[in-house]
Amino acid sequence: ATTSPTIENLYDIVYSSNDSQFVAVGAYGTVITSNNGISWNTQSSGITEDINKIMYDSVNSLYVVVGNMGTIATSPDGAIWTSKTSGTTNDLYGIGMWTSTVTYIAVGAAGTVLTSPNTNTWTARTSGVGTDLNAITVALNRAVVVGQAGTIITSDVTGGQIGTVWVDRTGLTSEDLHSVSYLTYTINAVVYNDFFAVGNNATVISSADGISWFQISVPSTNHLFN
Repeated sequence: ATTSPTIENLYDIVYSSNDSQFVAVGAYGTVITSNNGISWNTQSSGITEDINKIMYDSVNSLYVVVGNMGTIATSPDGAIWTSKTSGTTNDLYGIGMWTSTVTYIAVGAAGTVLTSPNTNTWTARTSGVGTDLNAITVALNRAVVVGQAGTIITSDVTGGQIGTVWVDRTGLTSEDLHSVSYLTYTINAVVYNDFFAVGNNATVISSADGISWFQISVPSTNHLFN
């Protein structure tokens, strides 16, 4: 087993092929980095709140993290971090990006949605829901967000912008949803592209477009987080 240099809980990890590096984040601003996934180094993030999510922006060669109490920070290398002013004290749980015009979207507690063109200036958006929003993915010119009590909301590109107008797609399940991804996979030599979301009590749902969702039966009753 690999030995971590920290005893703090770790909540997310990302790999950047641009600089061949893993970066993991967690409680109390913990950031650790590794070039091989075996040997890890502790970095000083300057953050005291829990960091809940990290993404790597390959367009701008930038790591972006979000966390509790509205925490947002960026780093070009995983070692030197700059805190940003989010304009909210709500906990943030997810971060995504539309690469076409570079729009970052952060989501979090009590229906919080923030957008930014550069990570420096953030604008609060009306999500239309009051539940916690746990995760976001962007594909097919559509942002898909999932959260508490089966919440699903989507935002399409409108007038060259995304994340400004949101539509509630909730209804298939009442289970908390913790993660959402857009995946390409092959079954019997046929290539498929679908959104998948997972959550409590082995909930797995899928969608071709992020709007119409279907339940998938899996051989488990455990909560699923990713």
